[in-house]
Amino acid sequence: MSEQEPRATTQLPVSLSIAERRQELIPVALVMVNLASAAPSLLALEQRRPRLSRDEQARIARIGSDEQRQARLAAHVALRLLLERYAGVNKVRGLGYQFGARGRPHLPGSGLEFSISYGKAEALIALAMAGPIGVDLEAMRRLPLNAARRQRIMAAALALVLAPAGDGLVGDGLCAKASTPTAAAAERETATEQTAAERETAAFLRGWTRLEAVAKATDLGLAGLLGRFDLMGPGKPWTEANDRTVRDFMERRGLILRDLDPGRDRFAALALPAASLPAASLSAAAFSASGNDATCLIRQLPSDHQGLEAVAAGAVPLADLPPANAD
Repeated sequence: MSEQEPRATTQLPVSLSIAERRQELIPVALVMVNLASAAPSLLALEQRRPRLSRDEQARIARIGSDEQRQARLAAHVALRLLLERYAGVNKVRGLGYQFGARGRPHLPGSGLEFSISYGKAEALIALAMAGPIGVDLEAMRRLPLNAARRQRIMAAALALVLAPAGDGLVGDGLCAKASTPTAAAAERETATEQTAAERETAAFLRGWTRLEAVAKATDLGLAGLLGRFDLMGPGKPWTEANDRTVRDFMERRGLILRDLDPGRDRFAALALPAASLPAASLSAAAFSASGNDATCLIRQLPSDHQGLEAVAAGAVPLADLPPANAD
């Protein structure tokens, strides 16, 4: 037996029932995968007991870079482990996905909605029972865009979070964090360290994740959404008419956006049905007053064999996993 494989005598705690686990998906479960630390265990688990479908394996095998291929494989094993947690092994393991017009994946018979986004060394996974949902994760990086297009994209991103969220309420899109002296000091230090250009880049990336999340949830694809909002080129100055186009789109689709907090120098957003949230949580006042909104909490997937199998088997409540933004 290799050192990487779990011992056959390992005993997991008594598992939660599928029904109990699915309560964690109301309205959504968010899980971060640290590919740098978890990949070895995830790949070993897949080799020992394959979970991916043949089509999924073939798609990943076509990735040219060995490093990217291994990271993508590990991310998809993590997704399968989480799908098994909430749907059961028989409805997930080895079964192929179906895809929407622009590639939005669906697993027939699972009763689940899910979305995955790949960062440089991480993957962010969202799962829910009510859909559609979309999630995006971006790392801090330079983006060579002309000023006119950058401004239009940021204006559209702002309009996305100010769109009506059903029942005449407005979602401000911000996931408030619990305010502590340590957290406040860390935020002040980060703001002081950043240059004006870095602050502008950070603001743009926050907006970009919103567009990506909506593109995934609606299965329009990024190009389709940018075209719908007239963002494919520099275009004319952004106007109130453009704002109305974005707000009307979100209202017709019944979607709301939340900016997430995946940690320093990382940005993320979640698009989900407004109907899946309690009405009280949709108002800006109620939402900003809470640092513990269920749509904000990103949990960190374990990196060891036993921890991963315990999550998949429902032997540990999701609430017991550490937060992913504890850096």
